[in-house]
Amino acid sequence: MTISFYEFTWIALNRQRHKTKLNIDQLLMPILESYQQFIATENRVFKVHIPQNIQPFVQDQNALERIITNFIDNALKFSNAHTTITIDVYEKNQGMLAISVKDEGIGIKETHLNYIFNRTYRVENSRNQATGGSGLGLYIAANLVE
Repeated sequence: MTISFYEFTWIALNRQRHKTKLNIDQLLMPILESYQQFIATENRVFKVHIPQNIQPFVQDQNALERIITNFIDNALKFSNAHTTITIDVYEKNQGMLAISVKDEGIGIKETHLNYIFNRTYRVENSRNQATGGSGLGLYIAANLVE
């Protein structure tokens, strides 16, 4: 549980956000590069779609990196080797930026969707025991988005 304590402390400390001007390419590509050895070992592929017209934006870089990393970690954890992880970046209405991380994994039943961002929620105990994890990744991501 020391990891859990650390992560909750990190959220609390990070409430005072340090926002800077960011370019989505410069933010996303180093994150993806950090996974390259694992991706190559498992014969996986990242497909990344970023429109050319995405403008630089102001946001907390550390929080965004953590959110994206948590989603990519989940996508890799709950999908098999020889699959593709697709990352789509697009602008929503009112200039909001959205980042979608999709995998070819086992998916989540609709009945569980309202709960996946709850602290330590696990869709199936056996699934998490096999893949490891504390059930905190999506909870942390949700807290950083708020």
